[in-house]
Amino acid sequence: EYCRGQLKQLLADEDVDEKIDEKEKENDKTKPIDIIAPSEEQDVLGNLPNCLDRQQKAARKQMYFDKIVQLGLEIQALQDQSGPSASGVEEDVVRAEGHEFEMQPVRGGHNPCCEVCMHTIWRLVQWWRRCRTCGMRAHSKCTDDVKRVCAGVLSSRARFELNTILCEERSLAEQGYQCAE
Repeated sequence: EYCRGQLKQLLADEDVDEKIDEKEKENDKTKPIDIIAPSEEQDVLGNLPNCLDRQQKAARKQMYFDKIVQLGLEIQALQDQSGPSASGVEEDVVRAEGHEFEMQPVRGGHNPCCEVCMHTIWRLVQWWRRCRTCGMRAHSKCTDDVKRVCAGVLSSRARFELNTILCEERSLAEQGYQCAE
């Protein structure tokens, strides 16, 4: 309910902002035209706070929307578990950040690496899980610490766009010795 309320508030704020923008455009039409136009640099810098504010609101709106979807899926999973199971066997699936981790068997040729803690998964002595959608591997105990959103969820969004712009590489010292996650 909290997420829904926050999302409604953001949508209401967005509607108010659009109405204010329309009024400003109407006022601009009635004002006399200045012969000396401000420089483009001043226009861009003056509009920067508005752009940043809109980006932050869009990010928050997407976050609340994703959280509502995730909570809806969890409710559905709980309802499915409480009802009679079709196959008679309950699936052992853990959901986190859009991932759907399912338990993996002990058998296999090599020991994979946990993508959360970056340690080797010793198949014979440790439980481990793999995401159905993106294939991310993690210890069973590490699934609660996942911070990376599932790539399958990101690519299925309506506004998904692959970023092909490569940034200049920076050293770890310039990044303050911080990892992306």
